[in-house]
Amino acid sequence: MVLDDDIPHDAALPQLADVLNRSKMKALFQAEFFPEGRFRIEACSIERVKYKPGKNCLVCYRLEIRDRMTQQVFTQRLSTRIFEKGGAISRFKKAQLQNGVMPVLGRGVSHLPALDMVVWVFPNDRKLQGLPKITDSIYLKEKLLPDLMRSAFGPEWIISELSNEVVHYVPEHTCTVRVSLRLKNSESNRTKVMTLYGKTYYNEEGERSPSDDGAAVGRRDPAH
Repeated sequence: MVLDDDIPHDAALPQLADVLNRSKMKALFQAEFFPEGRFRIEACSIERVKYKPGKNCLVCYRLEIRDRMTQQVFTQRLSTRIFEKGGAISRFKKAQLQNGVMPVLGRGVSHLPALDMVVWVFPNDRKLQGLPKITDSIYLKEKLLPDLMRSAFGPEWIISELSNEVVHYVPEHTCTVRVSLRLKNSESNRTKVMTLYGKTYYNEEGERSPSDDGAAVGRRDPAH
């Protein structure tokens, strides 16, 4: 939690108090992303702040969003940066050149000029190019993991079920996901249940893994 007394006064970033005010940002994101009213932001929390005095500030928000038609509630993370007056537009244009993915919110990257803010909607990230793939259950099940499982257990083992969740996310730095797998032996109908952990990096550390997506994959707690 960020308290008012903890917020520094920065002449270069006068919007700092507003972006660290969860109530204000909840209302702003509602108006910016869901003006039609079907989706309502129920809660807005701040997961991480990285502040460079006089230069910029990274703020990671976690939104709890309700679909008023289905009553389903889902989570959406936003990785944002604020800049000095007029400094966000050039960063926004650069961010638009990245190959992003289309999230539930409809835009992978947005520019909020009133706050000199650029918003990356998860799994889009300024530096983590492998993030969309390592958090995509279809990609994991159909492309990334089948060869790894066959190499580890044999060609007769196939992935029958897969689910994944983010367990730790540091914007522009790393993201760790937990993947729950059920494998089925196509010859004997035996099954294996296991948990994998994958981590994607902003630098070259992921090159040590068998993946070509800047991600490292490890196995834990296999069960037969």
